[in-house]
Amino acid sequence: MPEWRANRPAAGLLLATLACMVAVAVAQPVAAGMPGINPMEPAPELIQIEASSASVPAAAHFGYLLEGEDQPGVLASLVFPMVSPLAPASAAGAAAVATVPAVQDEGVPVLEGKWLTQPLLIAGDDAASLQWLARHHAALRAMDAAVMVVAARDEAGFKRVQRAAIGLTVAPVQGAWLTARLMAAGVRVRPVLIGLDGRALRSMPASGGQGEGESRQRQTGGRP
Repeated sequence: MPEWRANRPAAGLLLATLACMVAVAVAQPVAAGMPGINPMEPAPELIQIEASSASVPAAAHFGYLLEGEDQPGVLASLVFPMVSPLAPASAAGAAAVATVPAVQDEGVPVLEGKWLTQPLLIAGDDAASLQWLARHHAALRAMDAAVMVVAARDEAGFKRVQRAAIGLTVAPVQGAWLTARLMAAGVRVRPVLIGLDGRALRSMPASGGQGEGESRQRQTGGRP
């Protein structure tokens, strides 16, 4: 027992030294340039580790994190301007819009439809996207579509999309994965609608698209 009491100060010093070593080891990567945990700073773009044919955008499921259309701000980590290689239809010209005729007719495959839970409207804050939203708003609500914003000049532009899409899930698209899939399929302009079959269309399907019932069944795994 006397020997243990005599060594207690030495044991405490050893533990303190180990704690300091751990603190330095944790702090070094941050000091070397790795992003620290600061909720006030823009979040770094996520690095895609793996993507298969079964991959679908997850952004639509995080739309509830955004501020409402009548509230200031959008999302702390969102950086403006949001830019996209998909050109606004009004500025792209007839040749660009008609590059892939199937986009206008039966659509072109972009995503694996069986993994989608709702149709996705790919849009921006441009006039063509806003007009398309206004024209087909009722049909989009009926099919429970989500609006994926790929381009917005500033916060005010994003808010315009939110107000035009009132009643729909609206989410920003950060990263190039989705637009790369669209471009690879021949889609060059926005807005474009991706249906529950995974095909991209430049026009609203004659039937109004897959109905709300089918979309809801996919979200709930077929439960009523």
